[in-house]
Amino acid sequence: MTNTNVSARLATIRTHRPWPWAIGWALIPVLFAAIGFGYAQSQQFDDRRTYLATAAAVTAAALVGLIRMLSSRIGLSRFGFRRPAAGSARPLIWFAPLALGPVLVAATTGIAVDRALIPGFLWLAAAAAFSEEIWYRGIVMATLRQRSRRTAIVGSAVIFGVLHLANLFGGASPLYAGLQLAFAALFGLVAALVVEHTRSLWPVIAWHFAHDAITYVGGDALNATTLAVLAVEVVVLAAYAGVLWRRLPA
Repeated sequence: MTNTNVSARLATIRTHRPWPWAIGWALIPVLFAAIGFGYAQSQQFDDRRTYLATAAAVTAAALVGLIRMLSSRIGLSRFGFRRPAAGSARPLIWFAPLALGPVLVAATTGIAVDRALIPGFLWLAAAAAFSEEIWYRGIVMATLRQRSRRTAIVGSAVIFGVLHLANLFGGASPLYAGLQLAFAALFGLVAALVVEHTRSLWPVIAWHFAHDAITYVGGDALNATTLAVLAVEVVVLAAYAGVLWRRLPA
């Protein structure tokens, strides 16, 4: 596999088989998280140490992703580690739907966990935000971008959503699992569109961290209120994705 397109606005990783490579890269953060959680379970850690162990493993996944980016010799800035492009954030209403989800979750759940768990939750949320954006909106999109910009956007969102089907095997109800799948796919779609518009990972890293941190601290409970909030988020993200998609340059 070689990397040749260094003049593109965002990085493109050249390979003869972009889809298998993209799927393989997408599985790496999942594998690291599973290893961290599995190790904690095997050692019979309490909740606090379990979240800390998982956060450490997810942090390692983020570092491996950064190493992969650096090894491409394309430069971290072309993967999105730079300020949003001038004028790309205007009008600011573009970012309003990103804030709606965390605000709704915070307003309906508050703090519903033991205070001693909050540092671990915050570390895990930050690690997940960096790791998943590095891999899915950075490396996976760069791998699929040789096909086309739209292939990179849609493909990365589909992969991101499908990987959240794991909720079906965790005992979640079909309704909740379906909403989670729709939310994850739309989250990935909107994040990819924001990256393409701003040419930066920072807005989506901030959004990802805020959403995960508030959800974790809120207890991530499954009840009628959380289902309603999740349904609202799905509708808002779908509408927002439509707006951003229409504004993509030809």
